[in-house]
Amino acid sequence: MQENPQFMPESLPLIPLRGLVMFPGMLLHFDAGRDRSIAALNHAMDKGKEILLVTQKDIRVEDPKGEDIYEIGCTAKIRQMLKVNDSEVKVLVEGGKRVFIHRIIEAEKFHIGEFTEVLPKGIRANALYKEAAIRHLKALFEDYAAVAPRLPNNVVMTIRATNSLSFISDFI
Repeated sequence: MQENPQFMPESLPLIPLRGLVMFPGMLLHFDAGRDRSIAALNHAMDKGKEILLVTQKDIRVEDPKGEDIYEIGCTAKIRQMLKVNDSEVKVLVEGGKRVFIHRIIEAEKFHIGEFTEVLPKGIRANALYKEAAIRHLKALFEDYAAVAPRLPNNVVMTIRATNSLSFISDFI
């Protein structure tokens, strides 16, 4: 992981996600079963309910280290946590900000990620190009929605109602 001396990094307990990617504004349910993940969740519940979620590169790795985890992740607020048994927890989180992870500290009980927020740069194009891109994305999504019978109507309505290119791309 690279150091960025321009910003003072924040830190949060980190959970590597297997086969899942978290985005800002997204609600996500997942099960946590690894001891380190459960310890990170318990710590976060005691300290403000903020957690750092990052996708791991290979879902077969049982105890991922820094090189096994992507550098871009997302902070999340724990909305609900339900202990199923001693070795499994069900969690509902809401995505916060997209972040760049500078360093992963392997503490005794769980990983801690040091990060800075990734600020959107936006598309460097004129307003006409942006409007065309938004219309095109919406049309493609409408085509997808027509063949996806389980897609809730409120998802389609959310896409129709927004004019933010970054929100549409994250949401889809």
